[in-house]
Amino acid sequence: MAERPLSGQRILIVEDESALLVFYRQVLDEAGYRTRAARSGPEALAAFTEFAPELVILDLLLMGDMDGFEVLAALRARSPVRIVILTGQTGDARVVRGLNLGADNYLAKPISREQLIARVRAHLRRTVAGNLAPERMRKLFYYGDLVIDLARAQALQRGRRYTFGDVERRILERLLRTPGQLVTYVELMEVGWGMVQPTIVGEDTRGLLNVAYRLRRKLRQTEGQDVIETVANSGLIIRPPDRDAK
Repeated sequence: MAERPLSGQRILIVEDESALLVFYRQVLDEAGYRTRAARSGPEALAAFTEFAPELVILDLLLMGDMDGFEVLAALRARSPVRIVILTGQTGDARVVRGLNLGADNYLAKPISREQLIARVRAHLRRTVAGNLAPERMRKLFYYGDLVIDLARAQALQRGRRYTFGDVERRILERLLRTPGQLVTYVELMEVGWGMVQPTIVGEDTRGLLNVAYRLRRKLRQTEGQDVIETVANSGLIIRPPDRDAK
């Protein structure tokens, strides 16, 4: 039996190519989602406020006063909503820039009907499964002068504060459940984005590695020692903390 979306799940699609916009809306409407379309940056921001979507699908190469990167930055400043960027060029710096600005993942054009539905379903499943369970997670982890505060989704170091996005927080929480142990890319893809085999493809790990890069940059101790290690083609490991507290 096909999985159906929960009632009321809303998706904002930001795309200035009419034919693609019609395709995305038709596919997702037929799959049972509620969609809203925007063809420009200002229209997207207005629709976001009015429609309150649970997922935004955003083309990076918008024409007009605001490009997709500006829309992405504006949306991320307002909300932790899940944002999937669309790009026709997955091999260049645009994808990396989009992920660094806070996109949760990306989709390469052209995209099939089946792949679009599978990716949307995975992201919205993670939205519903949602937040960390406070009763299960430890709150504070100490690495020298670096303190990770999962409850507030931040790290503190000598007066500096680094905040974590939704995907960063979930991946970090999973790593901290088993410090010193390898957590595979496959498991982290499910934790971060709800993607499971066989829907994961090679390009998906780019998003995960980008999250790992951002976490390492935020969680570097004063002496320059990394807290998170990347094991090539395998997964991530976080060092055991010096001490932790509930």
